[in-house]
Amino acid sequence: LAENLRPHAVGGAQITGIALPFEEAVQRFPVPVDVLVVGVDNNPCRLACVKWARRRNIPAVFTMLSQDGMRLHCFLQGPNPKDACLWCALPNLNPTETAPCAAGAIISSCLLAGAFTVFFAHRAVMGWPAKVQPFNWREADLLGAVPERTAMVERRRQCPVCRNLH
Repeated sequence: LAENLRPHAVGGAQITGIALPFEEAVQRFPVPVDVLVVGVDNNPCRLACVKWARRRNIPAVFTMLSQDGMRLHCFLQGPNPKDACLWCALPNLNPTETAPCAAGAIISSCLLAGAFTVFFAHRAVMGWPAKVQPFNWREADLLGAVPERTAMVERRRQCPVCRNLH
């Protein structure tokens, strides 16, 4: 992925790919990060990324496809400890569960997931225009069974992840 994205990096942007489990990679290769982009298929890695980004006060963008590849969710975890984390947005995520790769994913769901991810990464770095109401959650259903939605997820008082990150 990093190899395919590098030609599109402009303005001094650097894209680094490290083929290791997340926690091992960040220990062995301390790479400076302005925005953490997370597109993985397992909750243990997502949870590690939530905590890692929060401890460093950097934004993180989480993009997830459903198992059939027809629905996608994208969430921007802000850098501030008062911002909602991924578990605030999806409180029923099982922190130990992994999901099989979305074998049914079609190129359009992957392209849409990429577009949502880039949009949130851009907003994390550049901020929101004054006349636009910010949001940190976006979802789409390629089958049209559920309407596309955006929302501003607030931090949950009883979130076990946020509560344990002080």
